[in-house]
Amino acid sequence: MVPTVQPPASAQSGNTAHDMTTSIEDAIQSLHDLIFKIALPKTKTAKIATITIETLNLAHNLVSTVRASLTDQRESPQLRSINRQLETITAHLALPSTSPPNKKCSYAAALAMGTHGPAPANSLSPRLPPHPRPRPATHFDITLNQKSPSNPVFADTPYYDLITKILEALRDADCWMEGRLCLPDSEGDEKVKYVSPYIRAVGRHRSGDIWVATHTEAGRDMLMATVDRWLPKLSGQLYYTCKTYPVLVHGVPTSLDPPKGGEDGEDIATLLINDNADIITHPAVLKHMEFLTHNIDKEPRKVHRSLVMHFTDRKIANQCIDRHIMLHDRILLAVKFVRRPPQCYNCYGVGHLACSCNRKTSCGLCAEEHDTRHCCDA
Repeated sequence: MVPTVQPPASAQSGNTAHDMTTSIEDAIQSLHDLIFKIALPKTKTAKIATITIETLNLAHNLVSTVRASLTDQRESPQLRSINRQLETITAHLALPSTSPPNKKCSYAAALAMGTHGPAPANSLSPRLPPHPRPRPATHFDITLNQKSPSNPVFADTPYYDLITKILEALRDADCWMEGRLCLPDSEGDEKVKYVSPYIRAVGRHRSGDIWVATHTEAGRDMLMATVDRWLPKLSGQLYYTCKTYPVLVHGVPTSLDPPKGGEDGEDIATLLINDNADIITHPAVLKHMEFLTHNIDKEPRKVHRSLVMHFTDRKIANQCIDRHIMLHDRILLAVKFVRRPPQCYNCYGVGHLACSCNRKTSCGLCAEEHDTRHCCDA
């Protein structure tokens, strides 16, 4: 029997093994570089590092490439363990068949969104409706002021008894919110049932003033409209001041003085309501108006002045500010009126007038003890 001689390994197979070894080394080097690029925590006590999904995908691809090249050559327990770990990581990442998306997000952010990895681009996850935010409660109340704060009325009256007294005062003054038709009786006559406003709660301020809250805005408006009738029935030591929202209108002609009326005898309030009917829809909301400077005789040459309009409706006051006021085909600027405290022209202090000032005279220009009209800096 003639022994056969095995042919030597070809150069091509040697080059293939060398190329495979080189590719494995390049993959390991790339994996090392990828691991060293992971940002570590800045503090020494921190034990958690944030790794992006893209970094995990790249590491998974590198390890899978090396595993595939080694599996073709030989099988070992170490490779089987690596295969099982890769399958676990693949299932945990839930990798799609396509390439990972370009959008970067941390692994913690992905878990917070309720996903274990980047979802496919064609998958649409249903979004839950946003949680409704609680709206602030709306209060419909009026305030009854005490005429004598040192001796307030109903100071020791329980709240339930105070509500009963207010309802009795409304009944005695014949003030009703609305009338409802009842079923006809045995004789066929229809009767109207009158309903009082529902008073939700009452309370007291620190000053002793009493506030009355109703359930609806209509109930509050009814109390405000009929307060002159039912409040004297309740107590003579209480009074009601309607809250107004002042609006300052610039450029009103001085000939239109509210007490005197216009040049043709027409009231300025009627002119403003007619020219701004789209804004002032209810004439009753215009409580009163006044010029900012009352003494017009001291300024005879002044042609235009500023007018303060007091509204009882906040929405109409805001519309006047936003859309301005029309008068005689002219647009007049309207702004929110903020009444400043009085200023003394003797000491230039705030909160009192010069007629009642007991302080030393002070100059408004140099702050020295002399009259401003005699100041040399002027």
